[in-house]
Amino acid sequence: MEHYLLLGKSELLDGGRKKSSILANTYEAVLGAVYMDTGFDCALKVVQGHLDTYFPSGTTSLHSDDYKSILQELTQRTLGTSPDYQVLEEFGPDHDKRFQVSLTVSEKVKVVGWGKSKKKAEQEAAKKALEELSIQIQTPNNQ
Repeated sequence: MEHYLLLGKSELLDGGRKKSSILANTYEAVLGAVYMDTGFDCALKVVQGHLDTYFPSGTTSLHSDDYKSILQELTQRTLGTSPDYQVLEEFGPDHDKRFQVSLTVSEKVKVVGWGKSKKKAEQEAAKKALEELSIQIQTPNNQ
């Protein structure tokens, strides 16, 4: 990949084509382009194809189930804001509670999640928001 990099004269003389930081940034940019053009699943396949040998044979997925963290990072990076979670309702007795949580991302996404705990309800809402944002990212003219 390094032979495709267009670098300045001083960076070339300083061994820029072999610098791990430059190569990592380049890989990240290419992967970002794949994600923006074809979506998460295709980008994940690219990463898995490149990094498969570094994971134990029992590893089934590189994708995290921590949707709240993924959403937080995505919205801060792309929208400059954080998701807003609010508990709407609590149902049931103490030993069998159910929670309904709303999630809003800068007036662009509004979803509701349900769960047996606040955390699970927030995770479900974050997953729905990521799906909604993926649709909006893939079709930016959709309003």
